[in-house]
Amino acid sequence: MLLRKFALATSVAALLAFSAGTASAETVLNRGIGATIGTLDPHINFLAWEGWVLDDLYEGLVANDAGGAVIPGAAEKWDISDDGLTYTFHLRDGLKW
Repeated sequence: MLLRKFALATSVAALLAFSAGTASAETVLNRGIGATIGTLDPHINFLAWEGWVLDDLYEGLVANDAGGAVIPGAAEKWDISDDGLTYTFHLRDGLKW
């Protein structure tokens, strides 16, 4: 139960940090998972605590806010063609891979 409360608290903290603007270089997220990570390969992951770490590592083009609305993720904005078949994502400055 304590682990669930911690996971919820860190998820809420991460969401609040995201909604406040872009993360600064000083932002640190400490995640207590209580177990050893078996894999960080998102294709074969099936454990909850590995999923928590993967959620922290990877960011999609868009995300969802607490109400389920689509909000910017790695993309700061996007355009949809008139026919609805082409989506053009404009990435945030400073992203690195």
